[in-house]
Amino acid sequence: MTTTLIVGLGNHGLKPMRHSVGGLVVDSLVSALGLHWRVEGKCIGYVCETHNDKEDRFVLLKPRLLMNINGRSISKAAQLYQASPENVFLIHDELDYSVGKVSIKNGGSANGHNGVKSAMNCLNSNVCESV
Repeated sequence: MTTTLIVGLGNHGLKPMRHSVGGLVVDSLVSALGLHWRVEGKCIGYVCETHNDKEDRFVLLKPRLLMNINGRSISKAAQLYQASPENVFLIHDELDYSVGKVSIKNGGSANGHNGVKSAMNCLNSNVCESV
């Protein structure tokens, strides 16, 4: 069984804005799948889980930290749910793109995004997928 961690980056506790798009996307996904968030203190975030037909586990995470330090939540969730860095998907804003443009990036640098940088630093890896 593979565990995939899908993370919606944003600034917890602040009003929704473009920088919060990752959290808004995972909120929409949770709603569309009929799932419900629960607080998970061990990883400082809101989580929910689902499985596919092959029994692969998908854990959705919305960190309860500010963007620049959300890596702590992500690394704790990856440890708790045994998701390897290559199975971590970060959903976040990209100021270099116009609103509505979507891109998928496999690993590499954070391109100046402090939330992605925090995740990579705390996971000790740059192989995460970015959406």
